[in-house]
Amino acid sequence: MTEEQVLKNEQQAAVEIDNKNTITAEDKEFLDFELTDQELLNLGRTNSSKYRELKRLDNEKRDAAEHYKNLIGGVQSEIDKNNRLIETGIENREVDCIIKKDYGNKKIHYVHEGIVKKTIEMSEYEFSQRPSHILPDQKEEGDAEQQTESMSDDQVKSRQEEIATKEAANQVPSGNVKAPTEAKTEESVLNSAVMSQ
Repeated sequence: MTEEQVLKNEQQAAVEIDNKNTITAEDKEFLDFELTDQELLNLGRTNSSKYRELKRLDNEKRDAAEHYKNLIGGVQSEIDKNNRLIETGIENREVDCIIKKDYGNKKIHYVHEGIVKKTIEMSEYEFSQRPSHILPDQKEEGDAEQQTESMSDDQVKSRQEEIATKEAANQVPSGNVKAPTEAKTEESVLNSAVMSQ
């Protein structure tokens, strides 16, 4: 026992009770007691265990909070997306479509069920990658292009056959083809007209 405890015990023993004027009854009351070394050790061990339990519960709480935060965020995202769709009346969907590359106007058209749903500008790179028979670099603008715009499919096919016959006549014995002629330019314009239809 420490000196302080001994002093405290002496003070409590020195309290005099006047038994003549005292009523005695048995009851329960919380009174202060000095803890023994063993009790202090046991409390330390209990606290260590409780601290580990507290950490575990705190982690579970954090995990649960994160779980519910994610659930709430997911529902909120869906609400926001639906609100945008309601506001615009348009939804972006991945669908099968036909892609028409209009080299004459340098545009790319996306057609779904016969309706052009989107048109974008063709980049210079995409334009430069066009097949050689479409809009050759030496193409002459003018009459040939204007004529094909008013031609029917049968007229276009007939004109293409005529051009093919002229090309066959221009071939040299070695199998090489002569330099592009006016007929070749007309063929390019005709092909362009067919593609745009």
